[in-house]
Amino acid sequence: EFESMGMTVTVREDMQSQDFVAEAEAGYDDILVNTLLMYKMVSCLNGRDVRVHWWIHEPPMYFTAIGEVVSVGFWQGLGDNVKVYAAGDFVHGWLKESYGRESYVLNFGVKDLNGRGKGNTYREVSADKVTFLIPSIVIQFVKGQDLMAEAIRRLPGEYARRSKYIFLGDDWQDKGFYDLVAEQIRGLENASLLPAVERNSLWQLMKQADCIVAPSRE
Repeated sequence: EFESMGMTVTVREDMQSQDFVAEAEAGYDDILVNTLLMYKMVSCLNGRDVRVHWWIHEPPMYFTAIGEVVSVGFWQGLGDNVKVYAAGDFVHGWLKESYGRESYVLNFGVKDLNGRGKGNTYREVSADKVTFLIPSIVIQFVKGQDLMAEAIRRLPGEYARRSKYIFLGDDWQDKGFYDLVAEQIRGLENASLLPAVERNSLWQLMKQADCIVAPSRE
């Protein structure tokens, strides 16, 4: 898909190798690094003759899980060639308060080309039943799908009858938690749990929904 858009796609098995670092330094002016979990790559490129733009969206739970490898010393040791971007004020504040690290806020919300030129595709909300989509790639504790399911269970009867909830997500990170959420949803007459879907299928589900919900414990 990316290549059809004129982009070059290159796959590297080891982005921490000296060969890759040398290639990156010699062949590129800027490198975009996505997510906190790429901290090892940032460490390899730190202080090199290449500009690194590191975009972080993970909540504090991920920083805690990684532990001391991203301690205050790690952040203070980043050179001038590394710029850190936070996906919103929450992460920005966490970096500042916990590590004394300044960052630039770069929010989610890049416009998607899907639907451009087709006019307003919003549809009228059904008077009989409102459909809620709760999409995710994975069912996991930090995303709080269990809290969402419990909130649905507690809805007064009239609200429950006039609403429908579609959860999306797989179990590849924490099967125990996935099974817990799946059991909760099985006990709800107005909710269902489907596997994660590809982008085009997600668009179709979004068009069928009246509202999109993104629960989170953070």
